[in-house]
Amino acid sequence: MRNDPSKTLEQLESDYWGPPPTGPDVSGLVINCHLLRQKRIKDLTIEDLRLLIGQNRGLEYITPFAINYLQQNIMSEGDLYEGDLLHNVLGIKADYWKSHKKERHLCKCLSKEKIRYIILIWTTNQNINY
Repeated sequence: MRNDPSKTLEQLESDYWGPPPTGPDVSGLVINCHLLRQKRIKDLTIEDLRLLIGQNRGLEYITPFAINYLQQNIMSEGDLYEGDLLHNVLGIKADYWKSHKKERHLCKCLSKEKIRYIILIWTTNQNINY
């Protein structure tokens, strides 16, 4: 199966980075990206997805899971702010969307369906059920 959620990004991409680098100049972001690549896709949290998408890592495999979270709650949030997952998904580069028409269609329909809610939340910072 192309996108087996029981596998890790390393397994799916056949690209093993090994243990995270160490040292005083290594950022937490670099360490987290290394560790998240070793985590099963189905175990990735919203924050994990937000972080990986923001770093353009594993988009082929994790974007469908991010869209699934957004279908459940368009304002899904990781550790930053309400809607941070949506922000990163919408920030994925056009090259990805050109070659992933199904995901683009799902994201476009979802955005159209929830646009009033998104605007209301971002302009009034209220949390209502829509």
